[in-house]
Amino acid sequence: MPATTTFIQVILPLRLDWEPFYRCGFPVEKGDRVSVPFSGRSYVAVVSETGVTPPATIRVIRDVLPDATGLEKVLPEEIDFWRILAGYYLCTVGEIYRAAHPLGDTADEERAAAWTAEQERRLAAKEEELRKVRPGTRKEAALREGIARLREKLASETPAEPLGEIPAGTSPVLGPVLTALHARKTVLLEGRDESARTGIYLHLAAKVLSAGRSVLWLVSSNAQLRRLESAVRDAFPEALFYDRSHSPAARRKVASTVRTRCGYLVLGTRSTLLLPHHGLGLVIVDNEHDRAYKMDSAPRLSARNAALMLAREQGAAAVLGSATPSLDSLYNASTGRFSHIVMPASAQERILIVDTSAEKRKRGMDGDLSLKLLDAVSRTLGKGRKVLLLVSRRGFDPELTTAALLRSHFPGKEADISAGFLGSAGPADFEGAGLICVLYAEALLGGEDFRADERALQALRPLAWKAPLLIQARNTEHPVFRALAEGGRTDFLMEERKAFGYPPFSRMIRISVRDTSAKRLETLSQRLAQRLDSNLGNNYVTGPYSPQQDEAGTLREIRIMFPRDASLPSRKAALRSTVTDFEQEARYTGHITVDVDPEA
Repeated sequence: MPATTTFIQVILPLRLDWEPFYRCGFPVEKGDRVSVPFSGRSYVAVVSETGVTPPATIRVIRDVLPDATGLEKVLPEEIDFWRILAGYYLCTVGEIYRAAHPLGDTADEERAAAWTAEQERRLAAKEEELRKVRPGTRKEAALREGIARLREKLASETPAEPLGEIPAGTSPVLGPVLTALHARKTVLLEGRDESARTGIYLHLAAKVLSAGRSVLWLVSSNAQLRRLESAVRDAFPEALFYDRSHSPAARRKVASTVRTRCGYLVLGTRSTLLLPHHGLGLVIVDNEHDRAYKMDSAPRLSARNAALMLAREQGAAAVLGSATPSLDSLYNASTGRFSHIVMPASAQERILIVDTSAEKRKRGMDGDLSLKLLDAVSRTLGKGRKVLLLVSRRGFDPELTTAALLRSHFPGKEADISAGFLGSAGPADFEGAGLICVLYAEALLGGEDFRADERALQALRPLAWKAPLLIQARNTEHPVFRALAEGGRTDFLMEERKAFGYPPFSRMIRISVRDTSAKRLETLSQRLAQRLDSNLGNNYVTGPYSPQQDEAGTLREIRIMFPRDASLPSRKAALRSTVTDFEQEARYTGHITVDVDPEA
């Protein structure tokens, strides 16, 4: 055996609960990336340990492949962070590695890029056709429907709204922010104006960079990234910008710069979290309430929560910003963990809520339009202002027929009435609007999603900051509508969550079991739930149940609710062990997924 031969352990980009041993005939260090054979394929692995002695029970140890990967070394800070995330999210280190270091220009990425380009071409063509079509026609409704669907396919992105002018001078909240950060408190910065929040971030970033430390700045969407790019580049010409939609070559260049530069600033979407960060002095998460920060596939991280873990690990200050903060962050502020700082608001909210059930009893409806809405539209058009009609969900008005009815009431003014779906409207839709009307708002509420009411408030309230808002809904006595009428208070949501023991007063874990065999699915999901209940105890387990969205009948879900206390890590470890043992005993690998802190 050559003198240089040694045994190593590696992290593979797979869902493995162990780190395999290999024999290496050339010098390697921890963090090097090497090619190894595994289960009939070759993979690029990260060396996690060197000079190890394999257990005697391992009879066959294969050699590292001689192929040079040409890939840069993984930093020790990266591996340490992966282990922290894997422990919290009950996944494997390999799954974190796969998310952090996807392979480069693979055929799949090329196909994905071609698909994206084709969808963008189709979207541009439909938007151009829409500009030429006559308002109020069925063709216009069909085009708007198609545009909304294409925007959803393209990661629900809407066109970038221009960033307003960043206020000059010092913000009155800058002093309190600096005081809180100096006291090593995470800051929850609540402010309606994105430009004003950005001004605070730029000031903080300048202080950190001048001290030679680095800044990680996360945003919730590509649109926000594009919106901020000019202002950030003006302030910091060497700033880096990162998103998974960028080309593999561009992503590798940014990753290489982050790995080697001291005192960098990188701005990007959630995947930016897993770059090789080091020397961080500041972590910013703007629009922290946005569900886009949660990964919907393995390793199912919440980039917002993981960013706070990264800040703690590297001793960095942390700022969460939002116009409508999440209940989780408000809870942390109420317990003193976060410092909640509210920026002054310049505009008043103007909201009128119309109860369609009551209006029908008074004969105050014309189809699905209330006479109050028609009167408000008439007065707005009479002032030469535009009207934007938004439908809460597509299924309630699939071809925007209600918009056609509204236009029929105002002949000659059809072009001043635009329509779309809540969440798909872009900046151009809001431009010049003197009134925003939301129909079928009750569709935003209830259901199986315990966060639905919170999200309804977050979706509706900011509309009133753009223009007067009129909401039509049944059951306007619902607490969400009362809260909107009273300035968007959230105390009732917190009280409701506490009464039922939902997050943020507990930690939720959702286990999903999928199977094409209905009989096997029912049997094994029941057995898993019973095993979990037996091992975890104290009525933490609910289910299995079939969620509403499971039309094919191939899914069962089990919900675990743990108390927020010091026992949480040990309880989560017991849960993971139970699931792993069950998979092996039942030979059911590949059917079960575990989602820590699910968004729905």
